[in-house]
Amino acid sequence: MNQFEVIADAFGNVICNSGYVIDTTSATTQAYELGEHSANIIDPSTRTVRINSAQFLGGSGDSFEFTGTLDDPAPLGIYVRTEENIWQYRQFTLTGDPATGAELSDADDIVATITGAYTGFPDGTYTLTTYGEDTYNAGNAGTIDGEQEPIATAEPGNISVTASYGASAETIALTGNTYTFNVFNPPLGEVLIWTGTDWELQDGYGTTLDTGGTDITDPSGTYDNGIGDTYTVTVVQNVSISTVDYAPATVQSGNYTRTDWCEWTSDDDPDFTITVNVDGTADISDATDIIATRSNEVFLQSQGVYNSTTYGADTYNDGAPFVVTIGYVPAMPLTLWVWLEIALNAGAFDGATGPFVGTSLPANSATKKVYPIYYSNGLGEAKQFTFGPIIWT
Repeated sequence: MNQFEVIADAFGNVICNSGYVIDTTSATTQAYELGEHSANIIDPSTRTVRINSAQFLGGSGDSFEFTGTLDDPAPLGIYVRTEENIWQYRQFTLTGDPATGAELSDADDIVATITGAYTGFPDGTYTLTTYGEDTYNAGNAGTIDGEQEPIATAEPGNISVTASYGASAETIALTGNTYTFNVFNPPLGEVLIWTGTDWELQDGYGTTLDTGGTDITDPSGTYDNGIGDTYTVTVVQNVSISTVDYAPATVQSGNYTRTDWCEWTSDDDPDFTITVNVDGTADISDATDIIATRSNEVFLQSQGVYNSTTYGADTYNDGAPFVVTIGYVPAMPLTLWVWLEIALNAGAFDGATGPFVGTSLPANSATKKVYPIYYSNGLGEAKQFTFGPIIWT
């Protein structure tokens, strides 16, 4: 990534690469690094390569932000949610208990605490512990403010569900002794699916990457995933896969809206839900039982290929197995700015800070100039204003 380049993920979070502000107005040119510190690495050819580090800025609505004034501001920042009641930022961890409150810790001890029940996020004023005072506030008592990040996405964490009434992905995912793949751990999570008319190489979102033969008992051939990987499929043991008729009932496809931590509910029928379990596996259920499961462990995320349970096959496909594919609906943050701040003293350059994130740019003043580097309009359009160091002249 380039200096100060900002990218957004499918959940509406943004990260900003580190970069330099270079002051050429002083007697000696000075360079100020902003964001997470970059690092030097030595590649196998012994050349030194500069790696810029990216700073997490939130945006999905799941993050937590600490603000305030400390002698050492290290605990202040935007914390990424890693479990239902756990958020992390650098070496700091915020651990909450909805019944009693939360505590902020570093690698050695508890830094600050808040007491009282909460729902969703442990918002409020945190009091420094004696350890927190000594370590981060020069021995002085103090407080910091914590709250759910102020930026929310239009549709946070929504997912798209597609039911494919064909052979089970576990049977034809090229992971058993039925077929062999000539690569290990395909980069897009590819599986080979019999569609009812031909064999298709699909990614983990159900998108067709390549097609093969039309013989249901013979998927052998060469498949290309479109990003430079060619897979050779060889029949090791022929299997008999019956053509599956569509079932009298239908698994609810379409958009699912996130309704709780690691839970989603169908927009069209609230009886259909998706849950990611604590071990990373996931289930699709109706009002009665589990319809399909994802056996591979992907923590916090529900996308992937789900294989029908016995109940699901009996209820929705006349006893025959089927596959359900889940993919995320990309979410962009609402109106969001990322900017740097240039400090001035009597009009002269006096330092730089950032990057900062918010729903609007702060005002310029005689002692501060705001330098925007990225803007999202909340409708899927984003603008990057700079791809390199900032030269202050």
